[in-house]
Amino acid sequence: MMNRLTQIFALLCCLSPVWMQAQTTFYVNMECAPSFDEVFVTGPWCGWCGNYGDNALYDEDGDGIYSVAIDGLEGLVEYKYAIDGFANQEWLVDNVYTEGDCDFATDEYSYANRIVEANDTAFDTYGSCDSECDESATITFQVNMSNYAESIDQVNLIVAEGIYSYPFGWGEEIPMTQTDEDVFAIEIEALSGYHLNYSFVSDLGHEADFLPGIEGNCYDVNGNRTITVLGDTILPVVCWGSCSACQPGCTDPL
Repeated sequence: MMNRLTQIFALLCCLSPVWMQAQTTFYVNMECAPSFDEVFVTGPWCGWCGNYGDNALYDEDGDGIYSVAIDGLEGLVEYKYAIDGFANQEWLVDNVYTEGDCDFATDEYSYANRIVEANDTAFDTYGSCDSECDESATITFQVNMSNYAESIDQVNLIVAEGIYSYPFGWGEEIPMTQTDEDVFAIEIEALSGYHLNYSFVSDLGHEADFLPGIEGNCYDVNGNRTITVLGDTILPVVCWGSCSACQPGCTDPL
């Protein structure tokens, strides 16, 4: 018959797969993130879960670095961070083309997710591949409406972040200010390194008509204007429906 000590040792051996199960630990510095209530880590291993409480990270000592340890992950773990049920999530495609410490699972245009070895520890900064927050820049957009066929009172700007795809969707229409006869302009803040797809919209609800191959190189494959943010930029005044400035004089071919 086993003595008491032998029985305890045998029980611990039986339980060891549970209580000694390896964990993958995630640390993320949230100083670069927008305001939030909860940050969580997600990936294909949980069906890109995002309900409140799913893989939530916590900052126990108030230093701005949140962490969680997750059991049972295997192989190369694909993941990213998001906040408040996907109210915001990391957009790292732009970091694929810059120096940084991230290893990616990516198609290089519509998504870029982080990778870590299971049972290892990840040290990350939200939205960035280094320890620095992406700097913001001021972009000035300008459009000349003199060739617009109908009378208008207002021109708006719509913007989306991404390359050929819009992970956060098109934003709200932003009213532009009339700065000169027929010229409308607006300044917006954007993160350096981001690709912006944008379009001008008249108050009649007509978007600027851009089709790839028609003229210039200011548009993407979807026919939307595009710019890569590399610092404060004042874009030149372009004519509605054109990559160039409006030409003076009669523009009616008849």
